[in-house]
Amino acid sequence: MRVLFTVSDWPGHYYPLVPLGRALQAAGHEVRVACAAGESAALRRAGLTPEPLLRPALGMAEQGRLNNYWAAQKGAWPYDRLPPHPVTGEELRRLEDFDFAAFRTTERPRILRATREGFDAVVGFARAWRPDLVVHDRMSIEGLLAARVLGVPAVLHLWGPHGTAEPEPELRIIPGDPTGSFPRYGAGEMGTDLIEYVLDPCPPGLEPPTDARRLRMRYVPYNGPGTAPRLEPPSGGRPRVCLVWGRSLAGVYGPVARLVPELAASCAATGAEVLVLADPEDTAALGTPPPGVRLLPGAPLGDVLPGCAAVVHHGGAGCTMTAVAAGVPQLGVPFSAEQHLNVRRVAGAGAGLVVPASDGDRPAAVRDALTRLLRDPVHRTRAARLREELAGLPGPAEIVPVLEDIALPGRAGNRAARPAGPAGPAPRAGRTATADATAEDPAPAEDTENPEEAEEEERAMPTQRTSTTQDDQPQDDQLQAETRIREIALSVAAASAIQVAVRLGVADALDDEDADARDLGRAVNAAPDTLARLLRALAAHGVFEETAPGRFRHTATSRLLRSDAPGGGMADMVLWAGAAWTWDAWPRLEQAVRTGKAVLPELYGKDFFSYLREDAPDDARVFNRAMTQASALTSRAVAETLDLDGAGSVADIGGGQGHLLRTILERHPHVTGELFDLPAVVEGADPALREGGELAGRARVTAGDCLDAVPVSADVYVIKQILKWDDERSVRVLRNVAEHAAPGARIVVVQNLVDLSPEPRVTTAMDLFLLLNVGGREHHQGDFEDLFRRAGLEFAGVTRARSALYLIEARVPGTAS
Repeated sequence: MRVLFTVSDWPGHYYPLVPLGRALQAAGHEVRVACAAGESAALRRAGLTPEPLLRPALGMAEQGRLNNYWAAQKGAWPYDRLPPHPVTGEELRRLEDFDFAAFRTTERPRILRATREGFDAVVGFARAWRPDLVVHDRMSIEGLLAARVLGVPAVLHLWGPHGTAEPEPELRIIPGDPTGSFPRYGAGEMGTDLIEYVLDPCPPGLEPPTDARRLRMRYVPYNGPGTAPRLEPPSGGRPRVCLVWGRSLAGVYGPVARLVPELAASCAATGAEVLVLADPEDTAALGTPPPGVRLLPGAPLGDVLPGCAAVVHHGGAGCTMTAVAAGVPQLGVPFSAEQHLNVRRVAGAGAGLVVPASDGDRPAAVRDALTRLLRDPVHRTRAARLREELAGLPGPAEIVPVLEDIALPGRAGNRAARPAGPAGPAPRAGRTATADATAEDPAPAEDTENPEEAEEEERAMPTQRTSTTQDDQPQDDQLQAETRIREIALSVAAASAIQVAVRLGVADALDDEDADARDLGRAVNAAPDTLARLLRALAAHGVFEETAPGRFRHTATSRLLRSDAPGGGMADMVLWAGAAWTWDAWPRLEQAVRTGKAVLPELYGKDFFSYLREDAPDDARVFNRAMTQASALTSRAVAETLDLDGAGSVADIGGGQGHLLRTILERHPHVTGELFDLPAVVEGADPALREGGELAGRARVTAGDCLDAVPVSADVYVIKQILKWDDERSVRVLRNVAEHAAPGARIVVVQNLVDLSPEPRVTTAMDLFLLLNVGGREHHQGDFEDLFRRAGLEFAGVTRARSALYLIEARVPGTAS
């Protein structure tokens, strides 16, 4: 099945979801994670496939700072220094230094627009990808909306002991819907009553309140990437204490949260050995750590806690639950209401103590509470009991069949196909029954339903989707298969439609608000009825949205077709994919598959690039613009991933008009660069790289053909997205580079990899595209290892950039002088 995760832009919110995502993938299911672009790299490192659909207009840190500002305005800020500025994060000297009324007037429209676009982007992706199940964290209700629109189940994955039905108003933290997107899509008003299932990772002793159906699952720690430290047992019988401090605290609460030196001193005063896990900015004030205090930056908490007698932390859910899983007593020093709740529940179970961060005598209070925690065996006993309760719950792999039952009831091989419990009612639409004892209704256990009453209630209840029986399922599978074949067979219609929309300029004609097809038709010189049909076809793929019959508005996807889209957008890529020659070439795909050769030379009597230069100058210009647009969309990720430590110069071979090289030089100010490409291409090189440009002192532009020679000397050669022709020419380019390179020089090929691609439909389609025009191909990792060997180079490894691209590295044999 396909499972869509939606997550907020806060690692602590989605790290708890990672083990479930991995378990689903291990069971053979497809998982995609709708996220903000800034979270893509972390999700890839976690082994999940991000879909960067969201652009939060107000980040989680800004939201937290706004809350603190409001608290200070109301006199409820308990610290002697003012909270940070909600926008800049700098410490406020006066509350009047932030004008909330002006902020609301100027920023609210932008925030609402970005929020609405986020909803639209996720719904559009879900409509195109068709997930069977949606899993979301409590702050990413885009997933809940997408599930409602598609009529598939949604499961809210809690990240700790904070439930969805807390009695205190300040703890009812479920986002609202100020954009009205839920009713706009016909999903009703957003509220906790829409939450049908909750995945609860807590032991029963920390059970958070919820009105939804509870699915119990064992919390499995994932604290992000890192290396487990080598830890010897504590010396001299001293207890070991871990002090872990959230890296986001100072960003939300300002200097009052820089407590690591103070807390480390309080911990050391108990005579314990102290291991500190904190951001370098938080530990900087420590200077040289005092005796008995050791810094472990970047170490995963789950690898440090075994062997610890206690842990001191700020009350974040990740720290709280990782300590529960390790059976370690906890001392919480919380700031927010949710942090208070987390550690309060642990303390209520007898497994910890709480000292609020606002405590007026905090250093002594922390020292005394930690002393009690270390000396009183009751806390260790209760922490061990919570660990045992947690260990008794099903893990992520065991919960996968329960989710299969919910998403695909009656599917052969699923647990739902077996008899249900003693009452045995048929699954309800929208609240699928399961035989697994880990799925619990919120009603008291003794309130057992009578089967006949349940059936009567089932008939009386309105449903959002029809229950599926075992007899229906094969027919549904067959229908889905037939639909997919029709979609693929008719996909040329979508390709043509998006090309026509670009050529008409519809994206530029459509403003921020929705518009009638009649007005759009007048603006782009098209018949209103047929234009509406064109846009309706694209809306089925999430490109534009039909808000009412004949009225359309932008989605995040359609905005990429605007001429003023950030980074240049993707309009030229669309035009390039639909250039005139493609309509001559695609019907000859069978010929190319049978012969293994390009069809362009037979069509036009010359190779592809000669055809562009000599016969299709307009297509050549579109090609160059499309390559520049593609580079703009990925250059930053490549420049950030490229390791240039110790390098003094970099050359971009076949670098087009130099967008990547410019980005590299801006990112790495210690290197010089050289752009190398065909004369007709570098004529339009980025002005910043040319004489008189801002980077001219560090950049050089050289014209040439890499198939003939590469007379360029550099420490690092970058070859991005050009080694896609036949193997002989790819090897020739690599040899030409190596011929002028010094021993030890690095050659970094930046390209898609078929076997590792997060977007296989795009990569495999491009593979066929290359077969048609140049007889080329997209490669697997093993292909590059072979190409490097044939070119006399040494394969050095593969690194994934924060995009769909990989950096495949080789070295010129020999030792650098």
